[in-house]
Amino acid sequence: MITVEEAIAILEEAVPRLEAEKRTLRDARGSVLAEDIIATIDLPGVNQSAMDGYALHYAKEILEYQVIGEVAAGDSKNPKLAKGEAVRIFTGARVPDSANAVAQQEIVDRHEEKIQLTAEIFEGKNIRLQGEQIKNGEVGLVKGTVLNAAGIGFLAGLGH
Repeated sequence: MITVEEAIAILEEAVPRLEAEKRTLRDARGSVLAEDIIATIDLPGVNQSAMDGYALHYAKEILEYQVIGEVAAGDSKNPKLAKGEAVRIFTGARVPDSANAVAQQEIVDRHEEKIQLTAEIFEGKNIRLQGEQIKNGEVGLVKGTVLNAAGIGFLAGLGH
């Protein structure tokens, strides 16, 4: 009988090592990562809305907000909101730096350019923070990971 270490050594000698190769994401399913994947960006890259609704400069004492614009997904707009102001916002859109909450559309009554909240919210509500999924410099996937659809989608999001 041989030891586990001896068996591993025999296998390592008998089984040829494959060279690493580059593959497109389209052809990567089932491949095994030859090295760790390090994020070179934050995901998400900016604070994003997790809901369709209204990004607010929220304050607990304010009951009515003035709607001053709109931010769609993909827009680079960053409107400046004063206390008591809001913008219509869509899922995945950049949350303005001056907004501190997103009220989902289901809890908002809108009359022309004014909205009222029909349920309580709080600061940070429905905002996916920059880098919440992964931060620049962090290990995203480790060497030896078998790539499936989720891993490939994640790599695409990182720009690989």
